[in-house]
Amino acid sequence: LATRTKEKEEETGSESSFSSSSRSKALFKKAILKQKQDGGDPWAKHEIHKLKAERVKRHRYDASQDKWRVDESVVKMQEKSFARGAMRECFRLKKISQQPRQGMHALSWKTSNNYVAKKYLGQTSGGKEEAMNDCRLQMTAGLIAEAFSRLNPPKRVV
Repeated sequence: LATRTKEKEEETGSESSFSSSSRSKALFKKAILKQKQDGGDPWAKHEIHKLKAERVKRHRYDASQDKWRVDESVVKMQEKSFARGAMRECFRLKKISQQPRQGMHALSWKTSNNYVAKKYLGQTSGGKEEAMNDCRLQMTAGLIAEAFSRLNPPKRVV
C-alpha cells in the first residue's frame, strides 16, 4: 500500500494518500474475491453454524431522527473472543433477522451473514447505558462527518 500511495502522489502531485473510501472499496473488492475463491463463507472453518442459537433484541440508533429502533434476531456467537483491543474484545457472530415459521433448525446458518460482536472489557458501572451512549456518539459523529463531506471541503471526512 505504501508503494502504491507514493506512486499515486507522484501521478497527481498531491501529498495526500488514497482517500479512505478508495481504500475501503479496494479492501471490499479483495474480500469479495477471497470469498468467491474460498467457495463462500470465510469463517466456515470456525463452524459457528454448529453453535447454539439464541434469540436477541438488537438496538440500532438512528442519529438523523435521534431514535432507537429495536428488532429481534437469532444469532450464534463464539464464546471465545478472537481479538482484543484496549477497551473491547471481539467475537465472531452469525445473524438471521427473520424469525422462521418452522423453528430455528430450519435456518440456513452456513449461508447467514457474518458479523463481529464487541464487548467492553472488565466490569463497568454503566453497562448497557454506557454501550448505548458510545453507539449514540459514534453514529452522531458519522452523521456530522457525512454532512461536512457533502460541503466538498479540501479534505473529506469519512
